Amino acid sequence: KLIVDDQKAAETNTRLTFELIINCDQPLAAMIAAGCYNSVNTDITAEHFPITGQGQLTVEAELFHFNRVVSSEEVLQELNQAGYRPGVIEELLALGVQNPDLQRQFPIIAFGSRWRHSSDGRDVPCLRVWGGRRRLDLFWFALGWLEPFRFLAVRK
Repeated sequence: KLIVDDQKAAETNTRLTFELIINCDQPLAAMIAAGCYNSVNTDITAEHFPITGQGQLTVEAELFHFNRVVSSEEVLQELNQAGYRPGVIEELLALGVQNPDLQRQFPIIAFGSRWRHSSDGRDVPCLRVWGGRRRLDLFWFALGWLEPFRFLAVRK
């Protein structure tokens, strides 16, 4: 369910609010399948991105948008100062199921789930569109994030 706060949207840091229902008892593969993505990065596995919650959870999540280029550290600092934690992969996947066309508007990052791969880089999951197709993908955590990116967060 999408809740838009027009006052927040008018601020420099705009945010959209969602109520997400997450079934953490589902395996990651089932969560991904429920999203009906056109393609999925092959490194998004239960081994690399284990589910952290248990049972069925309902969370109020927000998408933070900074309207400027930001670093990963800036995003994490701003989320923390606002009283939020970064969203995790199961919350990102629930967002993709419950709002499947949202990623067509902008890419959405979940910093709360990170995978350190063999070249010692860190990747974070992302919902995005590539060639008009919905994709569950990975992006390098050390990137500078361009203006279109949104960042999934949950109140602490």
